[in-house]
Amino acid sequence: MIIRTLGEFVDRMTPDAPDPVTGRRRDSGVYRGASESDSPLLTSLDRLGGSAPPHSKADLEEHILRNYIRYARAHVSAGNVANDWEELIAAQHHGVPTRLLDWAYSPLVAAFFATRPVNGPERSRAVWRWIGRRCIECFNFRLWR
Repeated sequence: MIIRTLGEFVDRMTPDAPDPVTGRRRDSGVYRGASESDSPLLTSLDRLGGSAPPHSKADLEEHILRNYIRYARAHVSAGNVANDWEELIAAQHHGVPTRLLDWAYSPLVAAFFATRPVNGPERSRAVWRWIGRRCIECFNFRLWR
């Protein structure tokens, strides 16, 4: 859908009825802003050195993360990390290419990142929306208990 104003964006992202559990008018999706509407959803690691084929740089990620751990410890005051996921999150926060994609619960946060200034000519922006609950229902995934 094409949206031209912030008011229209807020209207489209606000559910018509409140959530039966919380009573809030909040969507159950997560959002990601993109500064180019026709760009695929690729991680910073996938975009590093080209994206063909995507999701094929696991060995490179291991090398990059090992170097981040080795050289950044003295400069990063993140404290002790509990596992590799926390290490990946800290590395991404400091600009290291990783396999992680940032998503937000707020569509306004995604809109902020989608509309940040870019160099070059103006282009269409995008806000991606992923609704986990619908995916779980559609594909009959089993939830852990």
